[in-house]
Amino acid sequence: MAFNNKKYLPSLFRIILILVVTALVVFFLPREQTFSYDYTIGKPWKYGQIIAEFDFPIYKSDEVIKAERDSAYRLFQPYYLIDETEEESQLRRFKNDYSSGKMGKLPYAYMQYVAKCLHEVYANGIIESQEYTALLDSGVTSIKVFYGTNSQQRAVKELYTTRSAYMHIMLGDSTTFRHDILSQCNLNNYLTVNLELDTRKTRGAFQDMLSSISYASGMVQSGQKIIDRGEIVTEKTVNILESMKKESIKRHDNNNQELLLLLGQFMFVFLLFFTFALYLILFRQDYLQQPRCMFLFYSMLTVFPIVTSWVEYSTSQSAYLIPYAMVPIFVRVFMDARTSFIIHIVNVLVCSISVHAPYEFILVQFIAGAIAIFSIKELLSRSQILQAALQVTIVTLIFMLGYDLSQGLTLTTFDPSWYICICINGVLLLFTYPIMY
Repeated sequence: MAFNNKKYLPSLFRIILILVVTALVVFFLPREQTFSYDYTIGKPWKYGQIIAEFDFPIYKSDEVIKAERDSAYRLFQPYYLIDETEEESQLRRFKNDYSSGKMGKLPYAYMQYVAKCLHEVYANGIIESQEYTALLDSGVTSIKVFYGTNSQQRAVKELYTTRSAYMHIMLGDSTTFRHDILSQCNLNNYLTVNLELDTRKTRGAFQDMLSSISYASGMVQSGQKIIDRGEIVTEKTVNILESMKKESIKRHDNNNQELLLLLGQFMFVFLLFFTFALYLILFRQDYLQQPRCMFLFYSMLTVFPIVTSWVEYSTSQSAYLIPYAMVPIFVRVFMDARTSFIIHIVNVLVCSISVHAPYEFILVQFIAGAIAIFSIKELLSRSQILQAALQVTIVTLIFMLGYDLSQGLTLTTFDPSWYICICINGVLLLFTYPIMY
């Protein structure tokens, strides 16, 4: 039994190694649909084709919704209740005080003028000064005044506060009625608020108004193309991309969905790593017996996917800056060409999970890795690394040029940032030699 345990111990160790490395890579993979595209309205789209993976509404921008809400609020009419008894009460008091002589020898014409003005201001409505200021500041132009079961629209500028009502009476006909005589009436005693906000009705009407505002301007169906490389970015395109981002975040808020995503990522990465291990078992068992080889293989298969996830989702840089061709060069120099090609393919496929356009990424890195392998048979001098980096850069640039032309792009719509990234990638590839030794 002890013999059998010893026999299967290396296999168990390899399985545990694959599981640990897989868990480490998956831990750094994005857990939700993240959008870190760098684009400018009016400029060509420099990433790959974006296809809608699910149906989602095209949400209006925050600015548009705010403008619609502000516009609706300006047209909204708060509900006010008018106390019709207040006018009768104050007019009766005023006339009684006049009859009893409390206003001295106030001419009868003055009494009639004040009574008429009191009727006008109460008929229009008197509200609290703070409430009047709030209506003006909010942009509301009119209110709805309820007289029992009937209602009437009233412009805000026609309303009075106790102060403005006082000034209206005192200065309404200053050529006929003298200010010093009118002051004998003690007008402030007869000016009170007779308009009160109906909070319940106003709140209900306001909620109905807000619910009538549509937050979407259309729909995008699953499988619909949103934008392709080289197409000009418009405001509409940006709005659709932002809508897809919002909807994707909503979908990933579901715990079950996140668990399925995590499971899918783990299965994907594990099967790729297991495929590489299967290759070693079938064709290069000698590497399996060497811990250094296994450490080199799986350390590279761990580092590059983690760096890719970090660059794509934690910075504004492109994954095309990362010299993935360094992996096949390492393995080609120390091991053999076939193993270097297999590990390069596995590495690129794992890294493709984190990039925005995986199809283009796989094509470009496949070409770069193949040229790197073909350019180095055995490392005899440093100049071979320089030659390999130069060959990889030139061939990749030519491939990208051909790919862009095949997608219908013209020289005027090319995105130079991609070609700059590839050139920087070639420079970083030169660090292969010092890292190697």
